[in-house]
Formats: sequence, C-alpha cells, structure tokens
Amino acid sequence: MAFASGSYHTYYEILGLSPGASLTEIKQAYRRMAKQYHPDLNKSPDAQERFIEINEAYEFLLHLHAKVPAPGTAGRSRHSRSRHYRQPTADELFRQWMENERRKARARAAAAARKRYEEFRRSRIFRTSQIVSDFYDYLFVVIGTIIILSAVASIVTKIMTPPDPVTQEKSHLGTYIFTTVILSVIGIVFIIFAGSNILEQRKRRKREKRRTARK
Repeated sequence: MAFASGSYHTYYEILGLSPGASLTEIKQAYRRMAKQYHPDLNKSPDAQERFIEINEAYEFLLHLHAKVPAPGTAGRSRHSRSRHYRQPTADELFRQWMENERRKARARAAAAARKRYEEFRRSRIFRTSQIVSDFYDYLFVVIGTIIILSAVASIVTKIMTPPDPVTQEKSHLGTYIFTTVILSVIGIVFIIFAGSNILEQRKRRKREKRRTARK
C-alpha cells in the first residue's frame, strides 16, 4: 500500500493531479505515469514501488468516481430516491478502501509467507535437517531398547548366578533389581520421546501428501 493513513487527496498527488480532477484527467495521468515508471522501462531502484503506488491511486480514484456521482447527477441515482439512503462521502469511501487494502495486504503477506515456507521445505538444507532429525529419533529408539535389554539381561544373569556358597544368598540382588528398574525407565523414556517424534513426522508427511494431491 502506498500509505497506511491520511487523506484520499494523497492519491491525487501520486498521479500529479489536483483533488476533484475529472475521470478523463485521471485516466490520462495514469497512462502517462504508468508508462514512465513501469519496471520494464524504468530501471531506477524505486520504479517498482512507484508503479505500485500509481496503480493503487488509479484504482481508488476510479472507485471514488464510481461511488460518488458528479455534482448535479445525484438525483438520478435510484439509491438517492430512498429516504433511508445516504450517499457516502469521499472520506468515508477512503476509510473503507484503506481497510479493504489492509485486509488484502495481510492476505498477500500470509500467502507470501506460505510460499517462502514451501520453498524452504523444498530446499536442500531442510531435507538434510529432516534426515538428521529422523536419524537421531531412530537412534534414540535403538539406544532405549539396548538400555532396557541390557538391564533385563543383567538382572536375569544375576538371578541365574548360583548363590554364595557360604551364605547361600545372592549378594546385592536388591541393588541389581533397583538398577534394572531405573535403567528400564530411562530406556522407556527414550523410546516414547523418539517414537512420538517419528509418529508426528509420519502424520505430517501424510497431511502434506494429501494437500499436494488436492492441488
């Protein structure tokens, strides 16, 4: 947008016109300035921004002339014959226009953000980061499984070991059981954490495939 606030007179100034210029003058000024600042013809750094402002000004002034009839013609409007109809002023139309332009600008910004995100997802760095992330998730699952199996194997070995020949008791069995429980909990946490990441990644990829298929 050319500006976020102010008066609709700014649009006349952008086209080099005085407020109240006729529709013919507006069209002539637009053709002249659009040709002057078209990015294909004008290589100055601000040409594109000026071209956008010129088009915005032209669109609003056309809108203004369509909504506010010229003096002396208001009585012919079918709306003006209604007792409850009030012709909007130029300032009111300007405020409505600017609010609509803000909504369109936000929509364009959101679309541009989505486009940039999609481009990033297709980039090599994103694919590499995904591969690394997947590798570590599966590695954590493997580590968690190894921790649990090692702890279980350790306690089973301890249980299968013959008791002390003197006391006929298995020394430190309680410590082994406690260690096995702790290590098993750690292994389960590893598996749950990494497994939830793996499942979420799979769901996300399925959603993306469905969106791509709909396009």
